[in-house]
Amino acid sequence: MRGIAGQEFRLEELRDKVKHPNDHVVAVACPDAECIEMLKGLSRQGIGNLVFEIGSQNGVPAERNPRPMTLEHAESTDPAIAAAIQASIEASVKAIVDGSATALMKGCVNTKQLMGTIFRENRLRRAGDLWTHFACYEEEGYDQAILSGDEGVVKYPNPSQRGLIAEGMARAYRLLFGIEPNIAVLAPNETDFELMPEFEGGPRGFKLGGPYSVEVALLPGGAEHKGIKPDDVAGRAHCLLQPDYRAGNTYHKTHEVSYAMRGVDRGIAGTMAGPRFPFIVTSRGDNERSKRYSTWLSLALSELGYYEGAGRV
Repeated sequence: MRGIAGQEFRLEELRDKVKHPNDHVVAVACPDAECIEMLKGLSRQGIGNLVFEIGSQNGVPAERNPRPMTLEHAESTDPAIAAAIQASIEASVKAIVDGSATALMKGCVNTKQLMGTIFRENRLRRAGDLWTHFACYEEEGYDQAILSGDEGVVKYPNPSQRGLIAEGMARAYRLLFGIEPNIAVLAPNETDFELMPEFEGGPRGFKLGGPYSVEVALLPGGAEHKGIKPDDVAGRAHCLLQPDYRAGNTYHKTHEVSYAMRGVDRGIAGTMAGPRFPFIVTSRGDNERSKRYSTWLSLALSELGYYEGAGRV
């Protein structure tokens, strides 16, 4: 249902889904100041009693008071700084490989550079796995979470990749909220059928609808307003399957900017589907709240077994 006063879903609820907070150790590749403060705050709340940060601007592992990275460091062409950044990335990935950390967080570093280092470690992935990024939103007036993907990894997914992205979001929704979600295929208009996903054996449990424009997917009555025959998904979507990474990334950042411009206390939680470990990937433009929510989301999914075994979600 939508629009029930006082019953909006809030990402703060993810905190309660982390049942074993002291079991988690988070390694951060090139932490920025917000990452450091956020992790210290979580530690004070009893989440990640063993949380540590790896990496500083000189690349030396630092468990206490690491010097934060900045965007200036991340974009620097200075060979010494570039070497320090790579050293920080390698130290954080090594912590996942040797088991001294249970989750990896992207700090102030290029996602492609970090993933390149991860992909050189065969123990962290399997050939043929699809890695994809999805985010969890708290929409005003909505009593349930909205997932959206892919938001920045699979640039132009083919139909079978779209199917895997949808299945990854569906499995996460099922584990987190205990229901089979409605998944809406987003498109500029309702005639872009080439954006529909393909599944081996058909969709598994969840309902699939589309292609829809975003207002048809999310707004009650949106289908009728545009003269479209309503179904079980239109106006009732739990997950949004984005057309490509540009649309997904824009959807994500538009929300962040909208929150900031309106001065509302909201954020976004993002994580990666596909890895065999919790991989917390936040945008360098995300606020502290979004980085905290992303950590809660990934740790909760880890406890629910989301990352175990196969990367093919």
